[in-house]
Amino acid sequence: MKDIFANTISRIDFIDGMIRIELVTLSPSLDSIEGGGDGQGASIKVRYALYMPLGGFMRSALTQEKFIQEMVSRGILLTPAAPSQAAEDSTSPVSPDFI
Repeated sequence: MKDIFANTISRIDFIDGMIRIELVTLSPSLDSIEGGGDGQGASIKVRYALYMPLGGFMRSALTQEKFIQEMVSRGILLTPAAPSQAAEDSTSPVSPDFI
């Protein structure tokens, strides 16, 4: 088995009946390495593409969801805020025309 490291997923597409997932790594920018920048700049590079049939992708999404729930129940992760709760917590003003 070959191990692959990725910082995150940058893109997911559905092409010709297959799911294509781009796995990326983050590298510090030259400015941040030399101390001349603010340290926030990182270059993103697509390293791998993972192809899966739609059924396998859906099963893997369920497996990840179960794992996230387990991590929340163990106190390792916090429960993500519901979209409606996040909207209510927003401090940006809301126009009365949209209420």
